[in-house]
Amino acid sequence: MAPPNCRASYIADASRVEHRFRHRSSELHRAVHDISKRMLTQTLRDLERDGLITRHVFPTKPPGVEYRLAPLGQSLLDPMAGLIEWADRCHGDIHAARARFDGTSRDVPPQVFPARSKVPPHSANRQG
Repeated sequence: MAPPNCRASYIADASRVEHRFRHRSSELHRAVHDISKRMLTQTLRDLERDGLITRHVFPTKPPGVEYRLAPLGQSLLDPMAGLIEWADRCHGDIHAARARFDGTSRDVPPQVFPARSKVPPHSANRQG
């Protein structure tokens, strides 16, 4: 699966939000676990720059901001669904491979959407 703090992992988390195409920043912040407001803001700006989402500001006090999937972002939904399905199906295998690599034999927790964990540095366990 995508490593923590990777843009793809945040896109995958955001794609799990209910399947409508309009979201306020606060909704996205609640839906994407373990992301700071600063990182969410930067990621949203990057996605807007890439043409995947559009930002709409409403003249309210305080100003309301809503994000919508652009047509290019909508074209990514089906491929992302396949990637998420694969990641969910293979999570146990990936976790087991990491455990073997790290020299541990932990059991794989049975979770559909596992919490991201920090992977210990690999340099101490590598040979060669």
